[in-house]
Amino acid sequence: MVRIVEEDHVYREKERNAGYDAAQKQRNDQFNQDMAAIWQENLNAHAGIDAQQKATDEAYDAKQNARQSAYDKELVQMEADRLLAEQEFNDAVAEAAKARAEFEADPKVEWNKKARDFGFDSIADVVENAMEKAERTIQSSSSGTFNAAAIQSLQRADHPLNKIVQNTAETAKFVKKQFNKNGSVIF
Repeated sequence: MVRIVEEDHVYREKERNAGYDAAQKQRNDQFNQDMAAIWQENLNAHAGIDAQQKATDEAYDAKQNARQSAYDKELVQMEADRLLAEQEFNDAVAEAAKARAEFEADPKVEWNKKARDFGFDSIADVVENAMEKAERTIQSSSSGTFNAAAIQSLQRADHPLNKIVQNTAETAKFVKKQFNKNGSVIF
C-alpha cells in the first residue's frame, strides 16, 4: 500500500506540476502576445512620427528653397538695377560733358566763360558785383577834411555818382533779364 500511496502522490504531483506548467506557459504566451502588441504599436507610432517628420522636413526644405530662389532673383534684379543706374549715370555725365563742351565752344558764351574765370556764374553776376562795389565806394569814400555840406551834396538825387549807381543798377537788371531770357548775353 505504501507503493500505491507513493504512486498516487507522484501522479498528483505530476498533475499539479503539469497544471502549474500549463498556467505558466499560458502566462508566458499572454505576456509575449502583449509585448508583441506593444512593440507593434511602438513601431507604428514611430513610423507615423517618422512620416510626419519627413513631411515637415520636406515642407521646410521647400519653403527654404523658395526663399533662396526669391533671394537669388532679387539679388540678380538688384545687380541689374545697379548696372542700369550706373549706365544712366555714365550717360548723364557724358551728356553733361558734351553740353559743357558745346556751351564753351559757343562764341556767344565767351562773356559767361570769362565771368566764371573770376568766380562768377554769369556776366550778370559780374555787373551786379560791380554795381555793389560802386555803391560801397560812393558810401564809404571821403577824402580831405570832413565837411557836412559835402555829405549833403552826395545825397542829392542829381549827384553824378548817384546817376552812375542808378545807371549801373538798371544795366545789371537789363543784362540779368536778357541772360535769363536767352541763356547768354549778346552785345
